[in-house]
Formats: sequence, C-alpha cells, structure tokens
Amino acid sequence: MTTRFATYYAYRTPHGPVTIRARENGIANVAFGDAEMEGERRPSELTNRAATELLEYFAGKRRGFDLPLAPEGSDFQRAVWGGVLCIPYGETLTASRTPTAALPARTRPPGCTARCSSSSEGTGTRTPERPPDRAANPASCRAPRPERPIDP
Repeated sequence: MTTRFATYYAYRTPHGPVTIRARENGIANVAFGDAEMEGERRPSELTNRAATELLEYFAGKRRGFDLPLAPEGSDFQRAVWGGVLCIPYGETLTASRTPTAALPARTRPPGCTARCSSSSEGTGTRTPERPPDRAANPASCRAPRPERPIDP
C-alpha cells in the first residue's frame, strides 16, 4: 500500500515502546513495540501529539483522544474500529455486545454469531441478539456498514 506522505516513530511509554504512524490526514497506525512501518521514520507534529495524549491516558489524566484518525484496513476492520470507538471509558464489552454485532453475519467476527436467541417464533431459525441501545452513545457512534459482504 503506497501512501503519499507518512511518518512513524517509536515513543517510550510505561507499557513499553509504542510506534505511531501518521499520514497527512490523521493517525493511521498505532502498535505496541518498536515496529517498522511504511513511511519515513521520524517524529512529526501529529505523532508527537498522539504520543502526548497516550501518555496522558496511561497516567489517568485523559479519557478520550482529540486526534484525527485515518485508519487503514478493510471495510470490516474499519467497522470494528468504529464500534470499538463507541465503548465508553472504563467499560469492557464482548464482541457480541458492541455496535458491530448489528453488522450482517458475514461481516461480523466469528465470536459474534455464538450468542443468538433460541428461535424466531418457532421457525427454528436463529437470529443474532441485538446490541443494547446505549443512550450515552450518539447515533453517529454506530459502526458503519460495509457496502458489500466481506469474505472471511
């Protein structure tokens, strides 16, 4: 995958090195460890800002991030990340309880199809459980649906 402009740099954190990669439109990758990534290995204003926010988060001084994101991945991966962004600070949810559980079965992670209601009015067909409505999450916090089913 070729990008027009990308920089990455590994920063020290209390949990070991974290490598942050940025493109001109936002943070593209974050990885634990000192990872090799595509682009020029040097800090940038955006990677420095991301590192600062991560350090504040690890220190308990921050609960959210104010960074532009430009994640790279498949439609499915972006849908999952969109769902993960909706999990409130301090909460833990299983894959079947995140907004991504509302995605079509072919686009959900394998564990999501395990929790189903017993039947649909005696027809023997199993239907996935719906994620709980979360008043705390705005409507825009629903995972985007891929335009087409994604092969596993």
